[in-house]
Amino acid sequence: MENYRQFINPKYSVRQLLVEHTHFNDEVKREHIKKIITRCADQNAIPIVNYNDPVSYYENRRWELSQLKNGNGTDKVVECIDNDETASVICDLVEAETLLILTGVDGIYKEAGDPSTLVEEITAKSAKELRDKVRLLQDSCVGASRKGAGGAFAKLEYVLPTAMKGTRVLIGHARHKISDIIDGKVKCTRIEIV
Repeated sequence: MENYRQFINPKYSVRQLLVEHTHFNDEVKREHIKKIITRCADQNAIPIVNYNDPVSYYENRRWELSQLKNGNGTDKVVECIDNDETASVICDLVEAETLLILTGVDGIYKEAGDPSTLVEEITAKSAKELRDKVRLLQDSCVGASRKGAGGAFAKLEYVLPTAMKGTRVLIGHARHKISDIIDGKVKCTRIEIV
């Protein structure tokens, strides 16, 4: 927490919230998380949400997810195995206007590793049109920056439901100031219904 505090204006307090996939697949726990985050805003506090890795072993997580899928008869369960997915789920939970995904590149590239192919915006007039455009772009998203990462394809997969609900999604490089990305002062990928 001390590490986070060095980047946050002292006028704000900092709260850490450790979450697991089971919290988002349970209506009562999901509502509790929403209240905590809403209370943070009222108390001038910045919530730092982290996945609770130490208690979510791979085998246990897979078993729990399997049980959830079998119990509700659908594949639609929140896994939260990726920070981008967790951010998207939190964004949906609190109905945020903007979701910012920080990464090691300027956004989504049509050709992996080629900054000249940056897709600066994916916009549409409807959720269906936005979904179709993102799916088309995903066809060119191959590879990842590190082993085990989902790369651009996974980022788009995680943020798509959020964008389809009307949230503006920005994917940009972590070296930039957040305000510069949000204000459009630096290159990034913007995804939204207009």
